Amino acid sequence: MRLGAYRRASFAYPGKCMYLLYVDESGVHDGPHPFVLGAIAVHERDASRLQQQLEAALRSALPEEHGVSELELHGSEICNAPAKSRWSSFDRATRATVLKAAYRALSAFAPADPSRPLAAFGVIVDRTFRPNWSDDERERWAYEVLLRKFDAMVTRKSTREAGLVIHDRRRTEPRIQAWATRWRSEGGWLRSPGRLAEVPLFADSRVSRLVQAADLVSYALFREYGNVLPDQTGAAAIRPLFDSVDGRIHGLIHFSPGFGAGACIACIHRLRASAEHAFVRRIRRSQVTVMPLS
Repeated sequence: MRLGAYRRASFAYPGKCMYLLYVDESGVHDGPHPFVLGAIAVHERDASRLQQQLEAALRSALPEEHGVSELELHGSEICNAPAKSRWSSFDRATRATVLKAAYRALSAFAPADPSRPLAAFGVIVDRTFRPNWSDDERERWAYEVLLRKFDAMVTRKSTREAGLVIHDRRRTEPRIQAWATRWRSEGGWLRSPGRLAEVPLFADSRVSRLVQAADLVSYALFREYGNVLPDQTGAAAIRPLFDSVDGRIHGLIHFSPGFGAGACIACIHRLRASAEHAFVRRIRRSQVTVMPLS
C-alpha cells in the first residue's frame, strides 16, 4: 500500500481512527472445493507492531542466512513448496514450524487497547450453494458479505471508528475494481458503505506481512472447509480471533445448501443465534397488550 494513499484515506475521515481489514482469498480450485475469503482486521495503532511480531515469528523459526525478510508467509506455498518456490529449500518439518509460529503470533497478539482487538473474518461459499452461480458471482457474493460483517464490527466498536479495506494487488485488483463500478451503478454496498472508505486499497503481498496474515486466515479456512486433512499447521490457534459478540461468532459465515444447519462452528453459532432470535420474537408477541375498544 502506498503511504500517500493511506494518508488520503485517513484524511477523508477527520477525527476518526481507522480499522484496517487485510483481505485474501483461497483462489478458485477445480473439483468440490469451496471458495474461501479470509481477512484480518487490525487497529491502525497496532498495525506496525503486528507486522513486526510476524517478522519475529518467522525469524525465530529460520536461520537469518536464508534471507527471512524476502520470504512470503503464503500458507499453501509453505505447506506444499512447489519446485520454483524458495520454500522448497526447506524440509517439511521446518515449514510446519514456520506456519505454527505465524499462527501463534496472530493468536497471541495483544492490542494496545483491549477494546479494539485483532479480529479475523471468513466467508466460505460451497460450490453446491447456488450451483447455477458462476465463479465470479460466488466470489462477489463472498466479498460483499465480508464487507458488511467488517462494517458491522467497526460500527459496533465506536462512533469514532472508520474502516479501510486492503487487498493483494497481484491477485484481485482488476476484479474488485470491476465489482466496485458495478455496485455503484446497481446499488450494492458502495451505495451505503457505512463506516467503510468507499474505495478499497491494494498492496503487494510480497512486501506486506499483514496481507500475508490474511492469506494465513484464508488458508486455515480452506484446509478446514475443503477437507484438507489432517491439519498440522497449527491453524486452529486463530479460531478465537473470529469476530464475536457475547460468545456468538459473527465474523465466520459458511454458505452451504443447508445454510446454518451444518456441523461446523460457523453453522452451529448461526443456528443458536437464529433460535435465540425466534425465542425473543415469541416473547415479544406474548407481551403484546390488546387495548379494549372504547
